[in-house]
Amino acid sequence: MAKENLAVGMPIDLSTLLPICQSCILGKQTKRAVPKMRQGSGVTKLLEVIYANLMGQEDIASAGGAKYILNLVDDLSSMTWTYLIK
Repeated sequence: MAKENLAVGMPIDLSTLLPICQSCILGKQTKRAVPKMRQGSGVTKLLEVIYANLMGQEDIASAGGAKYILNLVDDLSSMTWTYLIK
């Protein structure tokens, strides 16, 4: 807009670069979509492939004092287990 003088009433100096804001860059990042169809040979048995995600240390502890969260997801059934860890 500034290069084509479309911003009326807004003084813009294009001779200097604006500072880079790391928070803005992180906020604009996107994740790739998970494909709807799986490729290759899939799992055939329960608990054959399990995905794990450990989160923490959280700023506020749970009622039981846990500051970490462990999520486990079975690939075949999508069954999820969540464990709170002190």
